[in-house]
Amino acid sequence: MQRWWIGIVAVVGVALAFFLFPRPDRGATVAPNPDAPKAQAGRGTAEAPPPDFGPARRAKRKAKNAEKPPVAPEVIAAQERLAELRARPDAQASAKLIGAWSGVRKTLMESEAPEAAEFAERLKQPLGDLANFRRNPEEGVPFEQIQAPLDELHEEISTSPFANEGLIPGGLKRHLETLEELNAMKTEN
Repeated sequence: MQRWWIGIVAVVGVALAFFLFPRPDRGATVAPNPDAPKAQAGRGTAEAPPPDFGPARRAKRKAKNAEKPPVAPEVIAAQERLAELRARPDAQASAKLIGAWSGVRKTLMESEAPEAAEFAERLKQPLGDLANFRRNPEEGVPFEQIQAPLDELHEEISTSPFANEGLIPGGLKRHLETLEELNAMKTEN
């Protein structure tokens, strides 16, 4: 019964919206151009397009692109070689190991135990080596030399009291799975 004020508020809101919202700017009224051709029925005005429209624009772009030097074949060959190196099984495995061990290191760093901080610090160098190997497998430390300290850390961490904390169990499991996949790929080739 006493909700009549809701209707009044609604009417006032609609009226305010109508009067307070800005109207679109339609610009100044333009006098018709007497030199312009007559508009076709249903096509709007028939003013001439700007000079850099259509074929003229394409020609302008083509001339601009012709000024750019082409990519040197040596650069293309180097990029293809780098892509081939990054597609190797050990480079792919390094990418997977970076993810697994980064989670383990993060969990160890979040722990307040000094032993966990020691493990996290020992993981820093192998993770950096894996990242460098992933970027360019020909430079830096070979994968086999990176794998040895990771295997040692895997054994130590899996027997430590941190073995079941946070991301550590999944990371350790992924480490083993990745190495199994890598060994299977190497035996196939």
